[in-house]
Amino acid sequence: MPLHDSKASPIEDEPDSVPPTKRRRVEGDAGAVIDRSPAQVKLEECLEKQVFPHVKSALAELPSHRCNTQAIGRLAVAGLTGGQFTDEYNHGRGRLSPAFEHELAARARSEIMRLASLPVRQKFRDEPRRAPLLTARTFRSTRSKLFRLSQSCRRLSIC
Repeated sequence: MPLHDSKASPIEDEPDSVPPTKRRRVEGDAGAVIDRSPAQVKLEECLEKQVFPHVKSALAELPSHRCNTQAIGRLAVAGLTGGQFTDEYNHGRGRLSPAFEHELAARARSEIMRLASLPVRQKFRDEPRRAPLLTARTFRSTRSKLFRLSQSCRRLSIC
């Protein structure tokens, strides 16, 4: 009877063989160049020139130490670039009409003020948290600990 199984893989036959290494990920390299389509470039230009300035000017009115302006800005842009924006963008072949841009500016300001008023988007309070007040119970507990400590010191003739 043969000891060797003919169906065994060649790796099992060679004791010193090394399993294949895993492939490295190459996406997201810092030096990698991302190819963008002309449509993506055109949309980015439209956003940079006709949407972001209105959002940035509305965000400048908010106190940055009290609101998460970065999150508010992202949510505002997402809300402003909905279906109506897409229709206007396609109708204008990559540009927004002046009338729609004016409407967008007003909507940006009201949307940002609405988002800033939500408690989730507000940062912590300006004033630092105060230490808890000394209650009668904690006062008695502290007083009794100090009394016991002073009694121990007297017994040992330290104080």
